[in-house]
Amino acid sequence: MAIDHTHDFTWGAALGRRRANMDSAVSREFVSLLERAEVDAAATRPGEMRYPVAEVIVARVPGEWEVEQAVRIAWSTFIADRAAFLAANLAGWLWPQGG
Repeated sequence: MAIDHTHDFTWGAALGRRRANMDSAVSREFVSLLERAEVDAAATRPGEMRYPVAEVIVARVPGEWEVEQAVRIAWSTFIADRAAFLAANLAGWLWPQGG
């Protein structure tokens, strides 16, 4: 199944360097259904993302999309930085009191 994650990166706006920030939104709706140990284990995976891997992924964006090189760099940086940020903060967002 193909899933379009475009809005995960742009929130519906144009992709650019100003979009490469660490804004976060956490839905509390499903927290009661989560197992802390499983979340902790899963949170290590995004932390494995590195800039060179993100760069390879972004390089696959078709030239026809006319994504400027500066935007590709910002996008790659955002992906790697966001993954590290997610890995470091996910459990704390879900269980702010350390639960």
